[in-house]
Amino acid sequence: MSIEEIQQQCIQGRLAVPEAVTLIDGSLGGITRVEYSEGLNFKIYNHQGIFPLEVKGFSRKQLPRLHALAVLSYLRAKENKSNFLGGVHISSRASTKHHLDGIWDIADRYKL
Repeated sequence: MSIEEIQQQCIQGRLAVPEAVTLIDGSLGGITRVEYSEGLNFKIYNHQGIFPLEVKGFSRKQLPRLHALAVLSYLRAKENKSNFLGGVHISSRASTKHHLDGIWDIADRYKL
């Protein structure tokens, strides 16, 4: 299954978010970096490439799962001891740069 298919299965609720992150991590040989900007881009990196994922066209009910996928992927890159983690910016209340409390709230709802 491609990471795009994993993302779709996760957003649709057919895969749990932690399971989707584990599948993506395994299929890429390790997540090393994540860049997520709300409504603009979602990219997951490994040691060999960049893998863009969809950020548009999701319903309001699906957005929390998309946010969780970005956050847990970022935390997996951190677990993988990556030096350049990237960043996740969801809102002015949830960002890895300035608002970590919002990031931890999302992570706590969808444990790895």
